[in-house]
Amino acid sequence: MLGYVLLGLVLVSSVSAQAIDDCSANSKDCTTCISTKNATCYYCGTDKTCKVFDQGTIFSVKTCGGLKYNVGICQLNVMVIAILISICIVLVLISCCCLCCCVWCACRRRSKRAVNEEEMKFLDSKAEIRERSADRKAERKAKTDEIRRKYGLTGDTTPASSVN
Repeated sequence: MLGYVLLGLVLVSSVSAQAIDDCSANSKDCTTCISTKNATCYYCGTDKTCKVFDQGTIFSVKTCGGLKYNVGICQLNVMVIAILISICIVLVLISCCCLCCCVWCACRRRSKRAVNEEEMKFLDSKAEIRERSADRKAERKAKTDEIRRKYGLTGDTTPASSVN
């Protein structure tokens, strides 16, 4: 099916007399017109005739009013083919945009997660440093208290003169 449509997209450089005869002889209906082997014919739906391409591509036919002619397959006229091609192009563009958005969002989430992980590591290391500092402070206090007890320098002895 696609091969027939692509056949209609081929540029036609010159039109022979036999091609015109072949197309006009098969002017009964769309199927016989398009199935002509020696010529590149199209079936004009407005005046129900079989004609030969004179120049250009399937979108440059001017002898048939509008885009209501068939090339390659009778079920789809050129207008429908043009609309389907446009829809496919739009769908591909929308898909590309969605894909780009998804990739961008995923990258942002990953970078935020990495930043959050770094913050958590930093906060964990900060808490660990505080804990070690508190442990060392407690050890120092214990040592100084032991030294004070050893030499009788407890902090609760007050001079007798200051009591009265």
